[in-house]
Amino acid sequence: MTATSESKVLIAEMAIRSGVTPSFLRVLAERGAVPAAKAGRYWMFDLADIELIRQAATAAGRPPIVVAAPSPA
Repeated sequence: MTATSESKVLIAEMAIRSGVTPSFLRVLAERGAVPAAKAGRYWMFDLADIELIRQAATAAGRPPIVVAAPSPA
């Protein structure tokens, strides 16, 4: 992960954005299946890696749930 601190997020935000649960994302990070860094007890993810996380989830048999944004009225 070589990005600025503005593009780094905690596990809860990345889980929401990528469509997987925080616990499953943690498992992927612990296994080294997705790029992540541990800062103390917190996992940090780079927003640029969101597609890699979705691909890893699909490969693990748990495709992401992506909710479409509501269309403007």
